[in-house]
Amino acid sequence: MAADLPRRRPRRGSLERPVSTRIYRVAWLAVAVPLLVAAFSVGRPDPLPDPTLRPFFDEATAVQFATELLQFPDRSPGSDGSRDAAAWVEQRFRDYRFEVERQVFTAEVPGRGKEQFVNVVAVAPQSARAPVRSEEAIVVTAYRDNLGLSPGAVDNASGTAALLELARDVGDASLAHTFVFVSTDGGALGGLGAAAFAESSRYADRTLAVVNLDAVGGSGTPRLDFASDNSRVPSPTLLATAEASISD
Repeated sequence: MAADLPRRRPRRGSLERPVSTRIYRVAWLAVAVPLLVAAFSVGRPDPLPDPTLRPFFDEATAVQFATELLQFPDRSPGSDGSRDAAAWVEQRFRDYRFEVERQVFTAEVPGRGKEQFVNVVAVAPQSARAPVRSEEAIVVTAYRDNLGLSPGAVDNASGTAALLELARDVGDASLAHTFVFVSTDGGALGGLGAAAFAESSRYADRTLAVVNLDAVGGSGTPRLDFASDNSRVPSPTLLATAEASISD
């Protein structure tokens, strides 16, 4: 009879020779501990430093703008107050030597049929000292209408006042982007003016960011909402800066 061949040692990890679970535990700890240490040692980012330039936003002027807009207490679609408020906002932009145009559109209003609305679109002038370097636009919006049930001092005369005061600030500034200020109509009816601007404005395809000013004069805690068409998270540094500004 032929001699028996030497038996091969089972491979590690097979049924005959399983790997000790202790090895797995040790290996897991070797990886997990450094990760946990790194995770808990990374602190929150510091807010951006305060700007070195003096802020030019004047609260008293903004309040005055809001007060003047309230002389048109009924700014509902089709009302005389709506037309007069649009003309008043347009004149304020022209006072700053902005390029101003009206975007007229119609929309269906439940219970009222088709109504005509007017967006007032104003583009900040270019500085002769430092022309605009980018064709991308930053759009600042606030709606000026109401339902005619109350003057709408907070919602949204305060937003319109802030819009005009911000426009006054950048009227003669050196800008890296095109700044577009939009006083929209139909905001109290579901953002009709904002939708019309997004659909048909010449800036729709080159808008880098939109800042919407809504009821900024309320007594509650200020709130910043970040949104995007893409699944992106705002920069942690930007969020930290926003939180620090609100807490101040």
